[in-house]
Amino acid sequence: MAALTRQEVEAIVATAREKGERPNLSGMDLSDIKLNGAHLTKVDLSRAHLNRADLSRATLAEAHLQETNLNGADLSEANLSNVNLRMANLGGADLSGANLYQANLEKADAFEANLSEIDLGEANISGADFSNANLGGVDLREAKLGGTNLNGADLSGANLEGTRLEGADLEGVDFGGTRVVRTFFSNVDLRTARGLEYVYHDGPSYIDSHTLMLSQGQVPEVFLRGCGLTDAQIEMAKLHNPNLTSDEITLITYEIHR
Repeated sequence: MAALTRQEVEAIVATAREKGERPNLSGMDLSDIKLNGAHLTKVDLSRAHLNRADLSRATLAEAHLQETNLNGADLSEANLSNVNLRMANLGGADLSGANLYQANLEKADAFEANLSEIDLGEANISGADFSNANLGGVDLREAKLGGTNLNGADLSGANLEGTRLEGADLEGVDFGGTRVVRTFFSNVDLRTARGLEYVYHDGPSYIDSHTLMLSQGQVPEVFLRGCGLTDAQIEMAKLHNPNLTSDEITLITYEIHR
């Protein structure tokens, strides 16, 4: 079956709306289509093939895009607020400047995607693959990233106010210049995270004992202090380092109790 043209897509959408129905393009082959600036609010595009499609500046608010193939698509500056992208393939896609406020990206694959300067406030990104993704300057206020793979991702300059990072893979993540307050660092390994000493703390954040244990005492003191840990708690965190000598342990213990 040949891929649909823009004219055919717009005709299907217009006809459905005239009938008061949700436009249904689920499972359609829309590969390489140019829908830049198109009005596709609430359209059902679930499981559609939109790889390499041009959806720049398109309006897709509240659209259904679950399990949709958007590999290599251009979604720059698109309105994707409240969109359902659960299990979608966004590998290599360009979403720079897009609005994904309250979007559902649970278990989505955004490997090496460009997500710079986008709004992901209150989004659900749990279990998604954002490894090696460009998330520079992203707004992640109150977003849920439980179990998200952020291996090698660039989070520099991002807003992490109230962001929940429970169980996320933070290996090699660049945190330089991020803003944190009420951020949840729970059950995460921060040993290889970069730029932690350059994080801006607008207030205390939550960092649990599992994180301190997994990080093996290799988290910059300035970061821990910014999260709200006391001097004694910072010294105790150092005891998780398995390479400490007996003399070092004695010295740390002394600092804790003095």
